[in-house]
Amino acid sequence: ADPEISAMFGIYDDPGLQQYVTRLGDSLAASSERPNLPWTFRVVDDPIVNAFALPGGFVYVSRGIMAHFNSEAQLVSVLGHEIGHVTARHSASQMSEQQLAQIGLVAGYVVAPDVASRYGFIAQQAMGLLFLKFSRDDERQADMLGFRYMTRVGYDPREMPDVFAMLGRITEAGGGRGVPLWLSTHPDPGDREERINTLIAQSGRNFSGSTVRREQYVRRLDGLVLTEAVSPRDALSEFLGQEGITPGQARTTSVGGLPAAEATFAAETNDGLLRGAVTFVEYDANIYRLLGFTLDERWTSYRQAFASSAASFGRLTDQSALSVQPMRLQLVALDRAMNLEQFNQRYPSPISLDVLAIMNQVELDSTLPAGTVLKRVVGEPAR
Repeated sequence: ADPEISAMFGIYDDPGLQQYVTRLGDSLAASSERPNLPWTFRVVDDPIVNAFALPGGFVYVSRGIMAHFNSEAQLVSVLGHEIGHVTARHSASQMSEQQLAQIGLVAGYVVAPDVASRYGFIAQQAMGLLFLKFSRDDERQADMLGFRYMTRVGYDPREMPDVFAMLGRITEAGGGRGVPLWLSTHPDPGDREERINTLIAQSGRNFSGSTVRREQYVRRLDGLVLTEAVSPRDALSEFLGQEGITPGQARTTSVGGLPAAEATFAAETNDGLLRGAVTFVEYDANIYRLLGFTLDERWTSYRQAFASSAASFGRLTDQSALSVQPMRLQLVALDRAMNLEQFNQRYPSPISLDVLAIMNQVELDSTLPAGTVLKRVVGEPAR
């Protein structure tokens, strides 16, 4: 599945950052119970706050979640958590259960072959690799293993609760709509901050002097693409997640050289089963939806016409529009003490002050000493 995921999200184009995450991940994995797995760590080109892992040692973090970490120890805590899911075989166990469930569908093909032509596309999505939801026990174990791995290699686990606090602030600021994907696929099993603090206390260790590397980490984010504009893949995921829609084959692609994502789907209606194809194309800072559908029995006749229509979408050639750049992070070292509002007045960002506070993991009224390195956002917001 790794090539499919890499194609779906894209790998963030920063070899230095990729090598950095790989080095940290390899160090943690070497301290785990499965050091000999062929571990692979990737930063995917996705603005959504997310991290996930696949069986066999594939671990992914999004550039969106990277932008919200404020220290190397925070990144390491999430890498360790995802490594824990792999070493404890949480994803593999869930996949095995789903594969067993698929046997019934495959057996149905033998008894009634026409089922395959009507519903075979459902089986193709049964794995749900990116959206496996973990149980409370799995989460507790992954948290514990992440704590174990990061402390084995000398990192300060007191940074770990700050990650959960940051994710909670994103949720609160979004009024329930901006829930990080990392929380939707890793349901909160209770007060995780409190439980990690309990682990720290029970360890009996003094973590003063353990590795944090705040400034070294945030300096690596200088220039990181931050745009939160909806991508074709995001729009496709939202479309396929609608009630009554059953996804078929989905992929990221390009249409006329423009970023795109497309999928087939089925929908149950009062008039019977519909089959269709949808393509989302990013064009001039907008996302266009190209949609074609028909009755199930006519799908074969119209499928090529739908594909040809979507493929005819044209490319913008106006250079003034093509030169627009995405919003990016920029780092600023304070030359004097100030609060975040004063910082924003001096170094304005095209995002709200509340979002800026979450990204820097500071309170609005906190006085920040001279020398503090803060993140700001530069560039034009998406139209």
